[in-house]
Amino acid sequence: MQRDTPPVDLLGGALKALGGSFRFDHLVALSRERALYQAYDLVLKRPLALRLHLIPDLGHHVLTKLQPLHIQAMHSAALQHGRRDR
Repeated sequence: MQRDTPPVDLLGGALKALGGSFRFDHLVALSRERALYQAYDLVLKRPLALRLHLIPDLGHHVLTKLQPLHIQAMHSAALQHGRRDR
């Protein structure tokens, strides 16, 4: 049976990792792959919609061990498969 929501530890880890930069006001939508929050950017001091992409691209990495190299590799792979940066 496929779950409709992400594992709690994955979502909780993502929120904990981002907590120093954002205040999460409330959850707007949640699916297995992503969560959408109304949040407040503590650095820029403005409200925003924050979309967390949880799975599949980086979902197999432990969040506390995620390195810039992992993100760069994911971004390079996305560019090779048709993603275009704006």
